[in-house]
Amino acid sequence: MNALIAYATTEGQTAHIADELRTRLEALGVTVTTMDLERSKPAAKAYDTVVVAASVHLGKYQKEVGRFVDAWVDTLNTMPSWFIGVSFSEAAGDKPGGHEAAQAMIDAFLNEHGWRPTGSLSLAGAIKYRDYNVLKRMMMKKIVGQAGMETDTSRNWEYTNWDAVDRLAREIAEATVPA
Repeated sequence: MNALIAYATTEGQTAHIADELRTRLEALGVTVTTMDLERSKPAAKAYDTVVVAASVHLGKYQKEVGRFVDAWVDTLNTMPSWFIGVSFSEAAGDKPGGHEAAQAMIDAFLNEHGWRPTGSLSLAGAIKYRDYNVLKRMMMKKIVGQAGMETDTSRNWEYTNWDAVDRLAREIAEATVPA
């Protein structure tokens, strides 16, 4: 059985999540292809299972993710498929409304595109202070500080819940690999 992990990333954390999910799925016996939707236009029908991952920036997922889902929604709705939404809101999940806001964005995206995936997962991404230019670093420090999170800009901060990625890999493998 083969799976596609199609993703879009802005600062690289969603690509990192896709790669880690691929590694975990391969360890569970699933053949996996990962594709950056900004660089490739995969055919969902060529796979047994599809996972789509996208990150939120300025309140929206990347446009190429919406275009991919729109192009393949009928196929996605007839196969095991999952959506991963990566967002800062989830990183602030222990703050009031954090997880709920992230899940609301996932629900709105799925409803907008008519996709009914087998499952979805909201994950926190990373704050990559060291990768930002000076202006973005200052802006992110202010936003992150207001959320009560780490403001030490001398390093990057990763918030992804890798145990949740492990659980998702097992769920996908169970739906993909024949018994």
